[in-house]
Amino acid sequence: MTVRAANKDDVEAVVDLGKVMHGESVFAKHDFDRDHLLSYTAHAIANPDSFGLFVNEDSSGEINGVVGGYLAPHYFAPNAKIAYDFLTYIHPSSRGGIAAVRLMKRYEKWAKKAGACEVSFGVSAGINNERAEKFYCGLGYKQSAIIFKKEISNVRR
Repeated sequence: MTVRAANKDDVEAVVDLGKVMHGESVFAKHDFDRDHLLSYTAHAIANPDSFGLFVNEDSSGEINGVVGGYLAPHYFAPNAKIAYDFLTYIHPSSRGGIAAVRLMKRYEKWAKKAGACEVSFGVSAGINNERAEKFYCGLGYKQSAIIFKKEISNVRR
């Protein structure tokens, strides 16, 4: 098992893993725009000072986990950089091992080196919120927000 920074050769595999996540998450009600995600993933990989994108490879070299995020200034304190995630996912067949912990530690290392003073993860996919809460709390994270949603249109986007 290897955790490493994603590279341009990983774009397709990361997007394919994202499609699996999309299918089992609350996001499945929205279209999956592969072209957009190919472009976004390539952009994140090409900009490692602003984006951290890391993958976990299993013993056969297949990517079975990913964590990705970006740096942004805090709303109230523009000199404070926060590392926000946009993708954290382990393939269902690989859950329960140490891949997620290794990915998180690698992401935290990147965030610290990039100058972040805080790392923030959202649990919004609705896959297993209770398990995610236990996972993050076990790594020293504290719950700091709740997300509320309300559909205002039946148009899929």
